[in-house]
Amino acid sequence: MAAPELRGELKYRDGDSREFVVKTEKSLQSVLSGIRTLSADVSEALTELVSQDGGTAGNGVDQLNADEEEDQSKTRQKGTSRGPPAKRTKTLKA
Repeated sequence: MAAPELRGELKYRDGDSREFVVKTEKSLQSVLSGIRTLSADVSEALTELVSQDGGTAGNGVDQLNADEEEDQSKTRQKGTSRGPPAKRTKTLKA
């Protein structure tokens, strides 16, 4: 009988793929440990991909954060310059 194992596959944009295999035992603790190992291996592979791309993903996130802060700043400025909306008063018609 084959030993239990966890398997994962990472497919790259160019169509290539990389397989991750972690051997486990027949216990919940072993499976959980295997999941942590598999997660760390996949994380390492993804980190390598990001560094190969020249860190463009990080720059995009920074730009999104800067745009969001600018939008919030504009909203605050608009809100304070106009003040609260005027109260409505009822007019009685005779």
